[in-house]
Amino acid sequence: MVIAAPLSAQEPDTTSLGYKIGYHIGSWLPFGIIVLLVVLILARKSRRSPNE
Repeated sequence: MVIAAPLSAQEPDTTSLGYKIGYHIGSWLPFGIIVLLVVLILARKSRRSPNE
């Protein structure tokens, strides 16, 4: 008979530098993507404006 160890929810190790860097990048990534899209849209619009 095999007795399985109970699966316990372990908290992630939040003291490691890799975790902190990943968390920081992940918190700024949505803002960076939105800013990049706005800049690309404005640049495209400004290039089209003199031709139209």
